Amino acid sequence: MKDGLKKDKISEAEYKSLLAEVEKWRTIEELTDIIWSVDMTLKFTYVSPSVEKLLGYTQEEMLGKSLDQIASSESTSLINDTLALALERDATDSNLEIPPPIDVEVKRRDGTSVWLALSRTFMRDEKNTPIGVLGVARDISERVHATLALKESEANYRALAEKSVLGIVIAQDNPVRLPYVNNTMEEILGYSKEEMTRWRGKETFRLIHPEDRAIFFGTFRDRLENRTVPGSYEFRGLRKDGEIVWLEVHGTTIEYQSEPAILATFVDITERYLAQKKMEEERNFAEFLIDLMSHDLNNIHQGMMTALELMSTHDNLPTGIKTHLENTLSQLERAGGLISKVKTLSDVKSKKIERIRIDIHEPISKAIDSIRKTFPQRDINIDFNIKPEMHFVWGCQFLLDVFYNLLHNAVKADVNEPVILEISAEPSQNGTSLQVSVTDRGPGIPDSKKTTILSRLGDERTIRSGIGLTLVQQIIDRCQGKIWIEDRIKGNHSEGARFVMLLKLFQEGD
Repeated sequence: MKDGLKKDKISEAEYKSLLAEVEKWRTIEELTDIIWSVDMTLKFTYVSPSVEKLLGYTQEEMLGKSLDQIASSESTSLINDTLALALERDATDSNLEIPPPIDVEVKRRDGTSVWLALSRTFMRDEKNTPIGVLGVARDISERVHATLALKESEANYRALAEKSVLGIVIAQDNPVRLPYVNNTMEEILGYSKEEMTRWRGKETFRLIHPEDRAIFFGTFRDRLENRTVPGSYEFRGLRKDGEIVWLEVHGTTIEYQSEPAILATFVDITERYLAQKKMEEERNFAEFLIDLMSHDLNNIHQGMMTALELMSTHDNLPTGIKTHLENTLSQLERAGGLISKVKTLSDVKSKKIERIRIDIHEPISKAIDSIRKTFPQRDINIDFNIKPEMHFVWGCQFLLDVFYNLLHNAVKADVNEPVILEISAEPSQNGTSLQVSVTDRGPGIPDSKKTTILSRLGDERTIRSGIGLTLVQQIIDRCQGKIWIEDRIKGNHSEGARFVMLLKLFQEGD
């Protein structure tokens, strides 16, 4: 006996054929897909055992049902429409191909839904007339749910893109085209989305100013080819009405519809650009006025001072007149100094500061020489023990003005003779900074004014008035240093002030 059959009752060939048939049905029994057949009323005439695992119904229970009983209403309509169309085509076309699967939603026995892809073909009688449908049902729930989630995600992102304040474009090459343009881009450029997405190749050039096209489309192609390009840059766009609009573009490489693409966002910076341009024009005009003032007024002052100095040399001048002349000369010198400081302050605020290696001895010694020439009648005693090439710092081209103004203010503030000043420099404990101090024996600075006097704009009416200390603060800031004020004798501001600066020491490799 073998598989319940007596070998001597049938031929060897019949035996092998029967075994093959049994094996085929065993394979069907093990399938996870459902093999099914229905008659022309869509009532099941056969379902494979896998139906119980997938839908929860037994084979016997399914044979009492029709396909439309377990399908959703939308899927039932699709099944009926598909059957009607297939019958219509079958009556007129004898060379029909196997139709593609249709996706339907059906209910399990527990009421939950499952999505099935139905592949099917007609079963026919001896006259080739359709008498039923034979098919295979495959579970595609994961694929359908993923597709639905993707569509929902795409819908959400599209809604966000359409409402974005940024212009958003997807651009592809060969030829250049714009498969996606959002609403904001319409508003920025004045063209409709339909117009822009219809263009190909050079038609898209009309959006870019002629002088910026080479760099714009060159950067676009370099980005597509994964070359190094700026993360963002500015360029001129052209609106439909011909008006120029300044835009800032940010781009990144993506894949869109299985092809490489650029996702670009655009910000309309026209107002910002025009405001910056106006500010630049006004700054240039202000610098022109300052240059004009510093040059022409200094020439006028020099002429007046020369004339007054000549007048003051006359021996027969009354004492009162000579005193007035000397006071006038003093005021003209003060005005000349003010003009010079305003010009320097303007340069410090508006020009690029060069970070350079400086021997701290050099600007201090030059400032001392200038102070002695400025106050030739004063007896000035300066304790200055910093040697050449002793300390090198990172400074800037205006560092001389710092020491000149500090010394100038100190000499003016001290009514004693001689004027005693101390200048010292000492590296910090960690060796990264140099602390430089200028100490005087003048009237000092009260604690209430120590933090404000360096940044004042003319509101402090003390003997240290003017803009000299404001200039000092601005220069130290631009040199990336720090400055503060201490009492020469701690706790007694009236015994003089100490101006302390912290500058970064120059080190090889910086």
